Amino acid sequence: MPWLMIILGIALVIVGIFRIYLESRKSKKEKPIDNQEGIGIVKNYVKINELNQEMELIIKELYLKKNKIKEQLELLEEELVSLKKEQNNKLVHVENKSSFQEIYKEIYDKQYRRDARKGLSEKYLKALELYKQGLSVFQIAREMNMGVRETEMIFKIYGEEDLDVIRK
Repeated sequence: MPWLMIILGIALVIVGIFRIYLESRKSKKEKPIDNQEGIGIVKNYVKINELNQEMELIIKELYLKKNKIKEQLELLEEELVSLKKEQNNKLVHVENKSSFQEIYKEIYDKQYRRDARKGLSEKYLKALELYKQGLSVFQIAREMNMGVRETEMIFKIYGEEDLDVIRK
């Protein structure tokens, strides 16, 4: 009989544990969703979708802006390369000069001549053009109805300095 009591005790313990297990499963089952909760879930879902769409638009805009910036950087790099080449060419040109005075004179003369010729009269421009064509100072003075000294002064002021070679 003690055996029977032990077996009956073990059976009762097993039945008790099984009932506890069943009760815990019932309480873990989801409650049915009421109308208000369902509406809230749908609203949240719609908001999440709207936010996703907005984020996709923002990402597309950022991508387009990135491409524009990339293009601008490429243009700037090309311009930088050309400026570096130009600068190197100037440096080579400067290295070929023997003194600072020669460099200064060349830069000043180019700038001065360019600026000075802007306001020059047609008569003087024509005289300079004839000079470039190889006419002598005397020929230019005669053709333009000017004095020889006036003609020489035009060439000295506006940068044509090889008068001794041309004077015949």
